[in-house]
Amino acid sequence: MALAVPPYVFVVHIQFNLLYQFWIHTEVIRDMGPLEGVLNTPSHHRVHHGTFAPEGDKVVYGLVHKINI
Repeated sequence: MALAVPPYVFVVHIQFNLLYQFWIHTEVIRDMGPLEGVLNTPSHHRVHHGTFAPEGDKVVYGLVHKINI
């Protein structure tokens, strides 16, 4: 696919993707009000990385329980 798309389109897409990844992984934004029902917000993404417990719990490395190796 990268060979069929002009390089400038590919570069712009990568930059928007990087910006989106920064936004979705931030812990600064707590609640986005009515946008929570429409967008994949940082609070929804924190649930993805953790449990369905209230957000007061700190997620460690995206795991629910520590792995004992």
